[in-house]
Amino acid sequence: NELTLNLDKRATQSVDDLMRYYHASSRADLIAKAIWILKVAAQVSQTNGELIARKNGEESRIIVR
Repeated sequence: NELTLNLDKRATQSVDDLMRYYHASSRADLIAKAIWILKVAAQVSQTNGELIARKNGEESRIIVR
């Protein structure tokens, strides 16, 4: 299957940054990882549609809809 994305400069830079951070070998690999993360988020989100991420003891609420 083939997927074509048209991204602006800012989005392209973000994708490239995320590829380095997650050690993705390609944009397709990064998208596959992102889909997996979203699937996990959907499965574990609370009934009110929030997912809570903690870093250094601080909470961030992520709305999952």
